Amino acid sequence: MSWTIAVDDSGGFTDASYVVQESDLGVTFTITATGRATGETATATFTDAAAATVNFQTNVLPGGQTITVATSFTNNGGQAVSPSVTFTTPGPSTGIGQVGTSPGTSFTYTFPSSVSVGGNTYNFSSGSPASPFTTGAVGSTTTVIGTYALACTAPSVGTQPSNQTVTYGQDASFTAGASGSPTVQWQVSANGGGPWSNIPSATSTALVVTAPPVSASGNQYRAVFTNACGSATSNAATLTVTSVGQAPLTITNPSDATYGAAATLTVSGGTTGGTVSYAVGGSTGCSVSGDQLSVTNAEGSCSVTATMAGDANYNPVTSAAYAVTLHKANQAALTITNPSDATYGAAATLTVSGGTTGGTVSYAVGGSTGCSVSGDQLSVTNAEGSCSVTATMPGDANYNPVTSAAHPVTLHKATPTITWSNPADITYGTALSGTQLNATSSVPGSLVYTPAAGTVLNAGSGQTLRVDVTPTDLANYTTAWKNVTINVLYASAGMCLSAPGHQILQPINADGSSAFKKGSTVPVKFRVCDAKGVSVGTAGVVTNFQFVKKVSGTITTTEIEQVVSTTPDTYFRWDPTDQQWIFNLNTKNLTAGYTYYYEITLNDGSKIKFDFYSKS
Repeated sequence: MSWTIAVDDSGGFTDASYVVQESDLGVTFTITATGRATGETATATFTDAAAATVNFQTNVLPGGQTITVATSFTNNGGQAVSPSVTFTTPGPSTGIGQVGTSPGTSFTYTFPSSVSVGGNTYNFSSGSPASPFTTGAVGSTTTVIGTYALACTAPSVGTQPSNQTVTYGQDASFTAGASGSPTVQWQVSANGGGPWSNIPSATSTALVVTAPPVSASGNQYRAVFTNACGSATSNAATLTVTSVGQAPLTITNPSDATYGAAATLTVSGGTTGGTVSYAVGGSTGCSVSGDQLSVTNAEGSCSVTATMAGDANYNPVTSAAYAVTLHKANQAALTITNPSDATYGAAATLTVSGGTTGGTVSYAVGGSTGCSVSGDQLSVTNAEGSCSVTATMPGDANYNPVTSAAHPVTLHKATPTITWSNPADITYGTALSGTQLNATSSVPGSLVYTPAAGTVLNAGSGQTLRVDVTPTDLANYTTAWKNVTINVLYASAGMCLSAPGHQILQPINADGSSAFKKGSTVPVKFRVCDAKGVSVGTAGVVTNFQFVKKVSGTITTTEIEQVVSTTPDTYFRWDPTDQQWIFNLNTKNLTAGYTYYYEITLNDGSKIKFDFYSKS
């Protein structure tokens, strides 16, 4: 119950007071005063203190709604009353929105059967405690809760999602719709309609699956629509994701390859970054292992393709054929090792080391002025010229030819061969002639002898004869010389001035049969003649005279010693009267009974030997 009281300018009440009737017992009163000048209000609320209190509250209805509830009960005055109670949802109500009743009385209430809020209708569903109910004791408060339910129908799917086919990298979109203003929850099944799982945040009628992988192909999607009156589920739509081609793949290296040096293949492009394999197809000049390209025949062809493996989302990709230019390798260095020298008239064999193919080596002398080559044989054509040789080993299918550096060869003149043997012994006094001076040269030229022809050599053995050869072709031959030796001997036999030459003379018998008394002087004589039969008395004929040995029976005593002369002449002397050499042998020191042996050495190297017996 409420009423308004006017207030005058002095603040005094000008309205009469309200007289509370018995029927008002249990009613809550509210007094509102409004200032004339300010327009401000003041409110006072009071209820019968002896009442039991009932207030109101709603459930489900949106807040801020004004609700009026019809009531019927017996107040504290014992009067049956039916006031209406107005409050703002959701409550619980206070002030005039609550009532006081007689304790323990029956209380009946009626909420509005329906309420419209924002275009939605809410129907009263139930009250708690249900009407009627018995109020509580004095001072108690009973809160009556009115529950409403949204007036609705279960959702009905009007738009079904359709199957979607996309290429990897594209988005897939599904759309579904239903009546009944429901909420939406999209679900997915990864195994052909088996267990379904909610997709987080997928709560609108359109579902966008961002760039699904190929592995998502076969997934099914559906929408579940729900409102207060129920739910509805759309048909399942199937997603198909097809794999996509990779970015183009291109071989970038190598553009060239050389025999014997593996080249690394590289690519650009592709998408997966997977393992790249290479193939040479029908190439006749190369092979591949991993990413290493090898030349097998530099005269062949080489074309390579690369393939990058695909993955779950991308197909494999193969490059266009890539041409590689093949090159022959250079051989190992070639070096001429021999000869360093060559002599006119004697072919020298050229040899090399190095190279690779082992092919037949050819040689060239270029602008050389002193040599020529045939095969591997080097010949001197002018020993005073120059000679420089290069060698070339041929290439093959994989190697280039290789030519050596120029190899200088020192040229030498040949030495003539002189044929000349030691001449036979000649007799002292014989002049040199073509019989002795008979050397020959292997090449034309002049021969000069020393001593010259016509020279009469002194007696003596091993005397030197020399020939000097000067070739006619001095460009290719050196001068040459040769020595031989000749023995110039006294006549070794025959008569020399009516007596045997080159043997002991009387009184000593040449056959050793002479015997001389110990202490006597024995004249030792001999002659030697030249080629003309002239006895030679030139000083120096005798070079030595010595005792050799003595023999008595079976006893031989060898004693090499000088012979003692009985004259002032120590050695043989020349007797110009008899044209002979003589030595007076002293026998005082000899021992009787022995045969004594002697030896005279002449300056031609020959010897005259004799012996005699010493008697007492």
